[in-house]
Amino acid sequence: MREKIKKLIDKVAILDTNVIIDFQRLSYLEIPLQVFSKVFVSGFVVSKELPAEVVKKLKDLGYDIANLETEEGYSFFQELKKFKALSVYDRLVISIALQEKIICVSNDKPVRKICKKYGINSTGTLGILCAAFEKGIISKKELKELIDGYQSNSGAYINKDIINEIIRIYHL
Repeated sequence: MREKIKKLIDKVAILDTNVIIDFQRLSYLEIPLQVFSKVFVSGFVVSKELPAEVVKKLKDLGYDIANLETEEGYSFFQELKKFKALSVYDRLVISIALQEKIICVSNDKPVRKICKKYGINSTGTLGILCAAFEKGIISKKELKELIDGYQSNSGAYINKDIINEIIRIYHL
């Protein structure tokens, strides 16, 4: 797990809405920008799902906007319609990740399952937090506090096995 986390550092990624909201709730929207070399959000997500104040903060911090722009991306987006568990927003983020050959960041199990099926690298909020520790952005104490805060404030289901593995690996 730790080697997989280290491979996230300084790569390019696209974040879905739930991850953006997680980092907003943790008051650490800058962490993904420090872990990755470049971070995208879907233009459609920005225009339809996020409150204006969050969009402004993302732009001020340096997040980039990405859209479907290639035939490959559009075709894949259409192909993903067959997966009923995916929302339009999910399909967009996955398709942009495929189009741009970047990491898809989502906490949604169906999204990560599809990414795995199609060979798209993926991670979630916990992966970014661990990568932030690996890169020296946050201390072990901060990692523990952020994971505790994430468990308390996240709207996502958090697999206790993953939390326990992180606690074991990082001696939290």
